[in-house]
Amino acid sequence: MRQNIWLQPDEMAAGLYPKPPRIYKYAGEDDAREFYWIIGNGIKMTSMPAFKPTHSDDKIWAITAFVTNKLSSMTPAEYREWVKKYPESED
Repeated sequence: MRQNIWLQPDEMAAGLYPKPPRIYKYAGEDDAREFYWIIGNGIKMTSMPAFKPTHSDDKIWAITAFVTNKLSSMTPAEYREWVKKYPESED
């Protein structure tokens, strides 16, 4: 069973080619290691960049935790509030 957790693209995503795919979370999908690998290494020929060159392992694991534990249950409004509450920083 799929749960559509697609969020409206921001300014950066609007200029990507090819367009980012819709993000889906499958029931029972809980392998954080796979998400970590995708976030760290990216996916060729898609709009998914590799974060390893610019992010530490700790940051990639934090992104992985957010994607696997929090994102699928958020509404678009909750996501916007999260972005305001936790702006991107260099820490």
